[in-house]
Amino acid sequence: MRYLSLLIVLAVVMGCQSTRNSSTPSPAGVETPAIPSTETAAPPVATLNNVSPPVEIERPAKPAEPEKLVAAAPTVLVKKPETKLPEAASAERVDHLMKAAECMEKQAPKEAAEHLRQHIAANPDQIMIRAYLAEMLYKMKQFDEAYWQFDRFTADAQEASGPAHEHLIHCHTRLMEMADEMNEGYAEHLHRGIGLYLLAKKSAKSVSDADEHLSEKLFLKATAEFKLAQKLSPTEARPAWYLYLCWTQLGQQEPSNKALKLAAELALTSNLTPSENQNLRTTVLATPGIRKKPTE
Repeated sequence: MRYLSLLIVLAVVMGCQSTRNSSTPSPAGVETPAIPSTETAAPPVATLNNVSPPVEIERPAKPAEPEKLVAAAPTVLVKKPETKLPEAASAERVDHLMKAAECMEKQAPKEAAEHLRQHIAANPDQIMIRAYLAEMLYKMKQFDEAYWQFDRFTADAQEASGPAHEHLIHCHTRLMEMADEMNEGYAEHLHRGIGLYLLAKKSAKSVSDADEHLSEKLFLKATAEFKLAQKLSPTEARPAWYLYLCWTQLGQQEPSNKALKLAAELALTSNLTPSENQNLRTTVLATPGIRKKPTE
């Protein structure tokens, strides 16, 4: 406590001494050095005459915010790749087939047909399911749709092998029967002729004499059907194309070339299948004297 009182008294005395020194004038003839001030001198008062133009100071660019950088970047449109689910993950496809089978067990063919339609829409390459649907529709006498499904199957199966190709004769038979029911003479003769042609080709693969004679008779019967179809629809190329195939199998070059030339002339305005069109094009280009291309 004594030390604290002493310090206070000492501070008061020093303060008084400092005050006395600052108020005492300097002796005569002795200049008191000026104490440099630590404060910055005030700038001169600006007037209209001495105002200098403002100096623009280049400031560093403010970095853009991340959001603005993204927004300013050019937009690049990238097409999202289609994700194809593996076969095991396609639950919808499996469900439609299972539901179709369940409907058939319950004797509900209409519901089963609808499930098969859904399955085929998602899997158009499974042509044997299409053939099964077409047969179901045929038995329900829904000939319009059944005809379309059978016709689509035959177009897809022409270049196929195995069960699909073997099923072609049956499908053309069904198409012939439905054409007869719907009074479509051209289609009836056309599909009967194609069915006979396929039977003749199948028989021609045998080495027995009996099968060889049978195949020749079948080819001749097929040509008769194609001629009838040609009379009913003279602007269609399919009868002419199959006439060419039959005459070629029978070794008749003159009628064969004539039919090929006619098929080439009518191809542009006819309903050839993709396989028939491609085969006709290839044959025309490889045959001397037939210069007109079937399609472009």
